Formats: sequence, structure tokens, C-alpha cells
Amino acid sequence: MSKMNGIIRYLLPVAGALCLAACQSNVLATLGVDNPTDLFESSGVFNTQSAVASREKMVVNQVEFAPDHKTFSVWTGVVEDIGPYPLTDSTQVRIEVEEYDDGVKTSRRVCPRLVRALNTEGDHIEQMGVKVLVLVDLSLPQELIDAQRDAVEEMATAFDRGNLYVAFMSGDTVTPSRAVSAYILNQYFTNWSTQKYLYRSVLQKVREMASSREAWADAKELKLVIFSDGKVYDQKDQPLDPEHFRMENEMLHADAVSRQAVNVYYVNFGKAGENEEDSDATNVLSSLCETSGGIYMPAFNWTVLENAMLGPAFKAINSNRFDFVNPDGKVYRGDNNKLKLNFYSVKDNHLIASATASIREGTLYRPIIVNGNPLREIILEGLSIGLLIMLAIYLVCQFLLPFIRYRLFLRKYVVRHTGKSMAIGEVEVAESCYLCKAPFKDGDEVVVKCKHTMHKSCWDENEYHCPEYGRHCQHGSHFYDKDHLFDKRNASFYMKWLLMGVMAAILAWIAFSIWTNFVPKHILEYIVPVEQLDRDPSGTHLNQLPSSSFMISFFLTLGVAILSVGRRRWKSYVDIFFRALVMGITSAILFLLVSLASIALNLQAISFFINLIPWILSSFLIAWVGTYGTRIKLKKYMVLVAVLVSLVSMNVWSSIYMFTGIDFRVLLLYSFMIYTVGIALSIASAAPRSEHYFLQAQGAVKTLDVALYKWFRANPNAVVSIGKSVDCSLQLSWDLKGNVAPVHAEIVMKKGIPRLKALEDGVLFQGKPLPVDRYKKLYHGTTFQIGQTLFTYQEKDI
Repeated sequence: MSKMNGIIRYLLPVAGALCLAACQSNVLATLGVDNPTDLFESSGVFNTQSAVASREKMVVNQVEFAPDHKTFSVWTGVVEDIGPYPLTDSTQVRIEVEEYDDGVKTSRRVCPRLVRALNTEGDHIEQMGVKVLVLVDLSLPQELIDAQRDAVEEMATAFDRGNLYVAFMSGDTVTPSRAVSAYILNQYFTNWSTQKYLYRSVLQKVREMASSREAWADAKELKLVIFSDGKVYDQKDQPLDPEHFRMENEMLHADAVSRQAVNVYYVNFGKAGENEEDSDATNVLSSLCETSGGIYMPAFNWTVLENAMLGPAFKAINSNRFDFVNPDGKVYRGDNNKLKLNFYSVKDNHLIASATASIREGTLYRPIIVNGNPLREIILEGLSIGLLIMLAIYLVCQFLLPFIRYRLFLRKYVVRHTGKSMAIGEVEVAESCYLCKAPFKDGDEVVVKCKHTMHKSCWDENEYHCPEYGRHCQHGSHFYDKDHLFDKRNASFYMKWLLMGVMAAILAWIAFSIWTNFVPKHILEYIVPVEQLDRDPSGTHLNQLPSSSFMISFFLTLGVAILSVGRRRWKSYVDIFFRALVMGITSAILFLLVSLASIALNLQAISFFINLIPWILSSFLIAWVGTYGTRIKLKKYMVLVAVLVSLVSMNVWSSIYMFTGIDFRVLLLYSFMIYTVGIALSIASAAPRSEHYFLQAQGAVKTLDVALYKWFRANPNAVVSIGKSVDCSLQLSWDLKGNVAPVHAEIVMKKGIPRLKALEDGVLFQGKPLPVDRYKKLYHGTTFQIGQTLFTYQEKDI
């Protein structure tokens, strides 16, 4: 409706001009229309890609892309006079192309390039076999003759295939008809006399054209356009032509005219107020136009005259066609993309006209990429980038950050001992080592991380912490094994979460890329008719959100659960997979409901903000489902983190594309990474980071917490034995009734994970018998039983 209103606004002045013509109703009937505005409305040409700008003189009727989208064409029509400018003539008109993506002007790197401008109107007129003769009045003042020349030049922009002719009347003569050329336009349009025989000249040319000889022989339609002031009497009301009344009678009853062999159109070029005495001529000329199928025009308007001459079959014609070439890598992602054509006069650089094409191709998650690389290359590129990012994270978290933290530790807490009464700030430094008890000597390196001052060498030998670290000392620890840099205890706590987030993004991106490439229809297309999606570009945006959110939620929840769930039995893996699957389906349903609501309620204008709702909910659900039943307790700031991550993830993708040459599909991987890493880090910030692990023993007189970490810190290769023997690390002396062997089981540390090994039968691991000599990993919450004592492995802050 808005398009039609824009057209109607253009047509109101034209309709007013037509109302001034005496033969208005008959002319409209001849043209086959009931309303003057119908002359300018298209019939079946506008489609979903066309646009009408309310203040532009040109309208884009159609945009057509080649199958590969490398090239496309834009057809335009004229809705207002633009003057005698053939838009295809580069010597007179300069064309500038601008492109706007959601209101932001795109760079020249991605802007389509105009390669050809064609006058399709001229082609169509030639196919119709229309020939036009313009009869010019050279008895008028020179300024009006110049106006006639400008009008002929404007007509030549459409009739440029040798089908436009001109003849001149002056005095009692009329010149032969000649094809319009630059020479004629430059040399012939000058005043030759002060009078003419108007009726005689018109009749001569009507008969010449009706004879169908010479230039008119092959014409299918003949049009005579008369430019004059309509003056047939002198100042004494005497006819200028001695045979005026005979000519007038022939004008009204000529056989050639009655047979309508020639359509006659009259355009008044007289000065206002100077032609009132020739009202008879107005009536005669109006009658001639009416009976011949032409129109009488009180003033020149090429748009009206063109539509009147070419009739209903031509009223929706495209005036020009502009062919464009897209640069390789150009992306159409369903945005509100506007291509603007500006036409400037080469002579004085003023704007002649402009036209805007609105283009929506592709969708956000299934874009059209011009000459894009094959999917396998994109996946290899994205996988390579992802692995490089993971390597960079590993190098930074395993080596760089720990080294920087260690250097800061050395600068702040490792000092040279200067003797008695030494103090760091307000804390006095002891005179002897807390571990080896040897007195400090001047110049000794000592660690003042806590009040238990130690030799630097003793600190290193004691696994980089003071002997009391734990219940009695909260600060006396800073692990950094400078001799074994690959020790995973050197790494930042966040490394595993970062790596998990990146890996989840890579897997989700690969799965989604394959899905969008090989699955012809998406979830939304099975519910909403394709026609509805075509009419609703934002709906096609939303179309891929359910599938993309499923991939992200599934793999991210899978990674979060793997890092959060302590037990690793086969049931644990089933539990982890089930969590991920439920979260993926839930997220897809959330986005599907939002998609349907956006289309049903016509909320495209605020679809960006609506999309935040499922993103935020999905963020919370991923964190909750992935950590449910674990030690991780989510915090309230997750609300802010989820909102910020969603906003950044949804915008960084398109923002980076505007300023880089990175493949749009690869940029989607970065968007996935921002989201998954952001959520992973927000969960990790709430995860316990304790390196303190215990065995909680139930079955004794009271519940005991046995600090396993002390054994392994003192000696990573230590073996914690469990049994009734006095030589056991953990003697079950309280178990008087249980069948406990002297050395029944042992716990060792392998690759940073404590493992239980049964040395005798009777060990129940998670309620099931553990075979002898079989190792089982201990995770937070793992239970095993020996005799009457139930042990629970726990990792907790002290």
C-alpha cells in the first residue's frame, strides 16, 4: 500500500494537467483506463524486491539476479520528467552507485560495480514498430523554439533507434521529414518567420504518414506530435492561411484521420494569455486528437505524452536496464540492502534523478556468497583457525600467564634476608626457616608469601607452599614448577574452560555449516508456508535460529557437563549426553516459538530485541542444565554476563564483516566462539578452584576428613595405603567387625588424578565390587566402601 501511495503522490499533478484537456474522458477511454493515475501504475512488474522512494523521479521496477548472484540487473522507470537526458549517454550523464546495508554505507570493496546501462524502453518501442514525427513550429519566439528542441531531445531518449523524425513549419511551407540527429538539433531550431499555416502543415504530414511510403512503410504504428502555439488568426482576427476554412473542414473530416491511420497529439507551446482569440483552433485540434486516438496537452510533459502515445501495453515498461557485477565474496544475508543510483549532469554536476532498489537476498545464517569457497575449504579454514586459537590459548595459559604471575611473585614475595629485625611492611620476618628450622643468613633468598617465612629452596622442595597451607594458612601457596613447564598444575585454572568453549564452538559451527548446506528445508519452513517467509524477510532470518541454537546449546552443554559432572562411569556419560540433548532441543523450541511469534505478530521492526529473549534464556539454561547436581553454584551476575555475551555475539559477526575481507561463513565461527567462551568463562568463575582433596570416612566413631592432598604434595609419587596394618597410611583401626585385610587398597596419583586400586576382594566402588588390581579414577562425590567404612572423595575449599 505504501508503494501505491508513493506512486499516487507523483500522479496528482499529472492528473490535474489532464483535467485541463477538453477531451479528457474520451482520451482515457481510448487508453483503456478509468483513472489518470493508472497511466503510471505498473501491472505485475513490481515484486518483493522493488522499491519506490517518495521523492525520487525514477522507480525501480524489478531486480533480477543471475543464478550465481555474480551479476544482476536493475530495471527502472520514470515517474517524473527528468529533462532531455539519455541516461545511457555517458558523455552527458554520470552515474554514481551507492549501497547501504541496514542504513550504513558499505565500502567500495563490497559495493556492486555498474558495467552497462541500456535503454530497454527504446528496444521495446522498436519491437512495437512505432514511428513518431514531431512537427515543430519555427514561427515562435526563440525561447519557445529552444523549449521545443529540449522536448525533442527528451523524446529522443526513448526513440533512439531511428524511429523519431522531425519536420518544421514556417510561413506557408513545411520541411520534409528527417530523422532526428545532433546536426538537426543544433542547426535547425531557429526562428524562420513570424507566422505559419498550421492546419495546412498538419494535414500535409498526416497524409504523408498515412500513405505508408518511404520512412513510414515498415511502421506498425504512426504518431504525429504537433508543437505549436495554436495560432491561426492574425491580430485583426483574419485567418493567416488564405485557405483556412477549407483546411479546417478537412481537419475535421479527413478520411485518413477518420480511419485513425495516424494518431495525432498536440502540445501547446504558446505563452499564457496570448492565445485566447484562437479558441476555435483549440477546439479543432482537440477534435483532431480525439478522433485520431491522440490527446490534446496544454503543456509539454514527456511522461504523460509517452504513456498516451504508447498506450496500456506500454504503461508498465522499464525505461532503462542497469547491469551490475558483484565483487567476489560479496554477501547477501537478508539485510535491508539498498542500492542507490544517482544520475548527475556531466555539464554542471547537478543531480538529474535517482532510484533506489531494495534488495533482500539470502538469510543471516544461510547467506548467499558470490563465488564463495566450497564448503569443505571453509570447514578446513575454520577448523584450522579454531585449532590455532586453541593452541594460542594453551600456550598463553600454560606458559605465558604462569610465567608472568611467577615473575610478579618473585618480585613481590621473594626477598634477600638482611639480618635481624627485618620487616616487610608491618610484618616482621622470622630469623629462621619455618620448614628446615635453619637460621637465615644475610643474602639468603626467602619467601614472605605468608607469615611462615621459608628459604626459597625449601619453598620449592615443599611443592611451592608453606607446610601449614590449608586449614592454618590461607595464603602460603604459589605453585610454579619452573623445571617442568608442561606440568598442568602450572596452567591457569580457566584454560580448560576456554579450550572447552572454543571446541564447542568449532563442533557447533561445523555441524551447522553441514546442516545448512545439505538440508534443503529448515524447521520453520515445515510450519510456516514458504510464501509467508518470502513476504517476511525477517522470518527468513529467524528460520535458521532454531537449528543454530540447537547446535550451540548441544555442544556447549556437553562441554560444560563434562567439566562439571564428577563421576565418569558409563552412566555419567549417558547423563552428560542426555543433558546436552535436552538443552539443544529446549533451545531450538525457544527460538522456534520466538520465530513464529515474530511472524504472527508482525514484529520484524523489533526482532533484534525479541531475539535477545531466547538467547538469554538459553544462556541460563545451558549453565543450569550443565552444572545441575555439581559443586558449581551459579551466581546472580550471570544475568548480566548472559545479556552482554548475547549482544556481542549477535553484533560482532556482521560488524567485522563490514571492515574486513574475511569470509562471512568463517566469521560465524568467531560469533559462535564469543558466545560459547563467554558462557564458559561465566560458569568457570563460579566453579570451585580448590586443590584440596579429602577422603571423608563414615563408619568410625565420628566422620573423619582425611587430607589426601598433603600426602601427594609432599611426594607426588606417594602411595596412600588403606587397611588394618599399622604400616598403612590410613589404618582402619575402628572397623572391628568388617572384613578388612592388612593392606586392602591403595590410592595413587596419576596424571593429576587420584586413582583407587583394590589389592584384595571386598572393595565396593560406587556400590559394585571392584576387581583386584583394577584402577578407578576418583572424582568429586565418588564413593567406595571397605569393610564397614564408607569413603567419599571430595574436593573442597578450606
